[in-house]
Amino acid sequence: MGARDMVKKLVPTRLFMAIEPLGHWAEAVVWNIAMGFPSRGLKVIGVTGTDGKTSTSTLITQMLRENGLSVAMMTTISVDYGDGRGEVPNPTRLTTMGARDLLQKIKKIKANNVNWLVLETTSHALAQHRVWGVPYGIAVFTNLGHEHLDYHKTFERYRDAKRLLFKQTNANKKGLRIGIVNADDGVASYFASDIANPMMYGIKNGEYRATNIKMTPQGSSYTVKTKDQTYHITCHVPGSFNVYNSLAAVCVGQAIGLNKEQIQKGIAGLKAVEGRMTRVDEGQDFDVIVDYAHT
Repeated sequence: MGARDMVKKLVPTRLFMAIEPLGHWAEAVVWNIAMGFPSRGLKVIGVTGTDGKTSTSTLITQMLRENGLSVAMMTTISVDYGDGRGEVPNPTRLTTMGARDLLQKIKKIKANNVNWLVLETTSHALAQHRVWGVPYGIAVFTNLGHEHLDYHKTFERYRDAKRLLFKQTNANKKGLRIGIVNADDGVASYFASDIANPMMYGIKNGEYRATNIKMTPQGSSYTVKTKDQTYHITCHVPGSFNVYNSLAAVCVGQAIGLNKEQIQKGIAGLKAVEGRMTRVDEGQDFDVIVDYAHT
């Protein structure tokens, strides 16, 4: 029995829930000091939300890599260390792992001379301070549903846990301090208020708004018009929700200074996200799609 299990067995459940985040915070502080704050110097893009985190993270990573940037990615299903070997399974199966495992992997990423890290970041990790010390420069919010209330207890507490990503990003004075927010989500204003430089995207609302949307079994295409630019986006990952996910990637590209052609090329370059609306084509006369996305 580990120390956590012993404490959980000895103290009342409500007290344990109250003190557990302090334990994770202390662990994050200790391991950061012991490892010399391995994430320092990385440009970190955090992606949070109930759904769409893995697809959005993969779209962003592909866009950056397509344009010659060295980038690593950590998601629910895999870790890509940015060493050219591709993705390996996430051994913890946690979207955001504990502080020690997270920092060990970041240290390995830094050893590969990677400059960018796209990091899926959960409400649990934020509420428990597992990502303390991670220098987020850009925060991305996809959407919020009524999930994980077994842990957070109320929708408001769940929402506010997600908002911690934006607050941590805003506190990073050396970073871009940019927050990218799904303007069509009912809690968008909360996230936008937590960041110095919000960028709003959506289908109904936001400066980065998708219009002329065309959906096919192979993906989608749409236009994004802003006051400065018009983008013609092709996304090869099927599903209307991937219009939103790719819009978030458009905003990231704009935020880091990619031009129109680089953004369009980067998003079009992704052909599939493993386990997320993945098409299986063996010459059959019907569509087969594998999708095991979960919240």
